[in-house]
Parts: sequence; C-alpha cells; structure tokens
Amino acid sequence: MSRQSRGARPDRYGGIVERVERYELVEGYGEVVRRAREARFLTREQLAELVGEKVSTIKRVENGELRPSMELARKLEKTLKIKLLVESTDEAIEKALKRVPRQAPTLGEMLGEDDPLGSERDTSKK
Repeated sequence: MSRQSRGARPDRYGGIVERVERYELVEGYGEVVRRAREARFLTREQLAELVGEKVSTIKRVENGELRPSMELARKLEKTLKIKLLVESTDEAIEKALKRVPRQAPTLGEMLGEDDPLGSERDTSKK
C-alpha cells in the first residue's frame, strides 16, 4: 500500500491531488534581510557562506534587485530567524495570474470564433 503525502487526497479519477500552497515574498524583503544580517553582526560574506550562495547574490537580494528563490528564501529565514515568505491570499494569486501572459492562442481564437462553444456560428453554410 502506498502512503499519501500530508494534505493529499484521492480525486475521483483515482489519482492524487496535492494541496498547492503558494507563497509570496514580504514587502521590502531586501531591507528585512539586510537588517537581520546586521543585527546578527554578519558580513555579506559570512551570510553567503552560511546559506551556500555567492556574495553578489546576497548583495542583489538586499538591494531588492533579485527576488530569492523559494529555496534561498527558506535558507535566509532559517539562518537569520526572519519571515520572508507569507502564504498568498486569493486576491494576490488572482492578481498574479492576470499578469501572466498567455503563451498561445486558444483554438477558438485561431478559428476566429468569439463564442468558444460556436453557438453563434452559422452552420447552414457548407
């Protein structure tokens, strides 16, 4: 028997549906990192070594020029005892999804149809 991961449930098709948690960085994450580093009397070099990153990466994160990956954010949180990632709200997720450009047109767009179901199409022509 296989074990399901925590938060997983079987779907009606017999597969597993994982609960997806989405996180976003706190506002002013760079300043949060810089202040926490300085409060612990660490240099950028020391922090970079502790989290296994380049000094230039730490500098860019602190300056707000680089958004840390989920992995780096977690390492910084653990090392500096800070909170960088917060669970996204539904509004934030919807807003982020609206900013994502669609990669390819839909089939209806390619066929030049306004109604995806084709109910306005004139089917009398052959």
